[in-house]
Amino acid sequence: MARKLQRRTSELLGGVDPTENLAGTSRLFGQSENLPRVVELQLDAIQLNPDQPRQHFDDEAIASLAQSIERHGLKNPVLVQGDRDQGYVLIAGERRLRAHQLLGRASIFAIITEGDLDEIALVDNVQRVDLNEVEYARALERLADKHGYTQTDLGKVVGRAQPDIARSLSVLRIADSILVEYMPLAGQIAKTVLYELATVDGEEAQRAIWDALKKTGFSIKAVRNAKAEAGPAPQPAKPPADAVKAATTGIKRLVGGVEKLHAYRAALTPEHRQELLALRAKVDQLLGGE
Repeated sequence: MARKLQRRTSELLGGVDPTENLAGTSRLFGQSENLPRVVELQLDAIQLNPDQPRQHFDDEAIASLAQSIERHGLKNPVLVQGDRDQGYVLIAGERRLRAHQLLGRASIFAIITEGDLDEIALVDNVQRVDLNEVEYARALERLADKHGYTQTDLGKVVGRAQPDIARSLSVLRIADSILVEYMPLAGQIAKTVLYELATVDGEEAQRAIWDALKKTGFSIKAVRNAKAEAGPAPQPAKPPADAVKAATTGIKRLVGGVEKLHAYRAALTPEHRQELLALRAKVDQLLGGE
């Protein structure tokens, strides 16, 4: 029956096989052959991504999502990579996966995708506005460390300008003890508050301002008032002359080495290029995003 239908459809199309693609499109429907591959997967066949950008999950929010899925169904499949033989890794959609587990469901709809796992996971979360500012900054930092990306490269990945990337990464200058307290409060604190706090040098000074904010409220005005009350930060001691001399010598050697490499550019291997990209990332970090 299926073959008769296919032959009849071919006759109606003037002898064209409806299953044949031309220039990446279906002649019958005009659809791209690169449509997402949606499958139904068993939950136990999907491994969680250990580098998932989103690190904080609110139990009440997941319970609410589960209720929505139970009533209206899953509107957006999760993203995975892999295959039936090697297994699948979850790239994006851990909240949806957890909601399915909460509902006691055995399977979930998923889109099988390709590309760099960390990039896709970050972009998906950014598009859904699923990350708080610290999770976002850590995901950017992980991409930079993994691929040797500069801040400009990171901006191309997420569609933001380099100054915006630098500002986002600046929150990682805040003391870890404060960031731990921030995570469950993320939805109540504007990212500009973190940016302003990141300009304060020293964990002790940051802690004093943070504790004051917990009493007065997390507003940009409160941060600036607390900074003003704390007074100007002490100026760092002038580095000794021998340290300045050593830094000057190191920079000259680095510049000289890079200039020499131009003569051997054609001989650079992929491994050499990765090392140079990693070096560029370290220089960016050394300059503090300048």
